[in-house]
Amino acid sequence: MPGIIDTINRHKPTEVICFHDECYGTYTSYCSAVGIDVPFKPVHFFEFRYRRLFKLKDAIRPVNLKVAYQRPCSSRLSPDKHHFVRNIFELVGVECVEREYVDENALCCAGAIQGQRREGSRRRAAKIQRKNIEDMKKAGAQVCIFNCPACFQTLGALVAAEGIKPMHMSDLCRLAIGEKPMGWR
Repeated sequence: MPGIIDTINRHKPTEVICFHDECYGTYTSYCSAVGIDVPFKPVHFFEFRYRRLFKLKDAIRPVNLKVAYQRPCSSRLSPDKHHFVRNIFELVGVECVEREYVDENALCCAGAIQGQRREGSRRRAAKIQRKNIEDMKKAGAQVCIFNCPACFQTLGALVAAEGIKPMHMSDLCRLAIGEKPMGWR
């Protein structure tokens, strides 16, 4: 970790945008817990996105979609940043559908369970995934928003097979300012 921080610090950043919760958690929690100095300010990706979108608010056109957010397990490392998900949704004009498995009650994508390769793990993972996707469908989600690449890889094709478009949060933000992400009609 000190080597990574030294490499980043050679560029003399004042802030470093952390795309994934685990990176943010490493710089804001782990490093201080083990006595490693972080000479720059780690900024959570959602906070950065929200601030940037707020500056561009005059360019935003409401996206008008019903979305479900797949909260990754690693977001538990940054619970104080989770509010930015709803803030972004409000700013870009999407409706976050009311679900049973949302926010603190969110279900995992089950990718880690699949990777265990223990007897019954695939069955357990499939059961969790089915429960999660059924909840999205029941709530009327048109799009499932992901931030975690592992969640996207694990659930993306499964939600698509059920008629729910998988999309990264960054692509949703791009849509709101008039850009067309690849594969979007």
